[in-house]
Amino acid sequence: MVSAFIMRRWAIASTISLLAGCGPEAVEQTREQETVLASDQEIVGGTDATIAASPWQVSLQDSPGSHFCGGSVLNENWILTAQHCVNENGTIIKPEWVAAGITTLNGMSSSGQIRSVAEVIVYPGYVDVNQGKDVALLRLSAPLDLSGANVKAIPLATAADEAAGITNAGVVARVTGWGALTGSGNAFPDTLQTVDVSLLSNSSAQSAYAGDTIGSDQLAAASPGKDSCQGDSGGPLTVLKNGTRVLVGVVSWGEGCADSHYPGMYARVASFESWIASKINDGGPLTATLP
Repeated sequence: MVSAFIMRRWAIASTISLLAGCGPEAVEQTREQETVLASDQEIVGGTDATIAASPWQVSLQDSPGSHFCGGSVLNENWILTAQHCVNENGTIIKPEWVAAGITTLNGMSSSGQIRSVAEVIVYPGYVDVNQGKDVALLRLSAPLDLSGANVKAIPLATAADEAAGITNAGVVARVTGWGALTGSGNAFPDTLQTVDVSLLSNSSAQSAYAGDTIGSDQLAAASPGKDSCQGDSGGPLTVLKNGTRVLVGVVSWGEGCADSHYPGMYARVASFESWIASKINDGGPLTATLP
């Protein structure tokens, strides 16, 4: 195991309380809270973005404006995120809020759609981020309005898409989020960031992470000086398919951020195609409102 791998969820030592579960069996947990800092820097080689360009991006929050992970809109009721964002040493914890339709964290109250989380469903068998299975579903307490330009569902890459080469090495992918602006993780943007990275083969990722076993449900991406980072966990990695962006990965983990020796690692969405469909559409085909 790599000794210093970093989950791309960022936290600092201050804590706040929230409830895991509901009803009489609810237990109080503490979650380390992220501090969001305004900055003119850009996320590890990226640039400012608008939510209209990535309207499936959401922010998971402990309290209004207190971002700790990202996620992607699957339909009006469901969000896909990383399991390590909601699984703390085997205890499943619901985010307090999901914020959709926002470009800036400070402007969410006036422009976004804010929902609480009714249910968390985690993929079975998860142990740790570097061992894969790092996905979870959030069912919202009330449907999102997908009729506007700033909140849309994103289609998911399928096994057939992968067979056709959509995640081949060299394909350019895009990652977005409000994560750390530098590998040191001491500054965060208020504005959504975007960066393009190139997909790598799993064999290349395995060579980089020689102490880990890179599974088929993981996906790697890297470009010089560009990467996702802490706080981007759970967010989308997308590629173009016939001019439309589709979700191929969920931000998961990596050794540092933009370290030339180590790619960023993502949960491979197509590996979870059947599981996602069985949970959100009663086993039917996955559908999405296209941008």
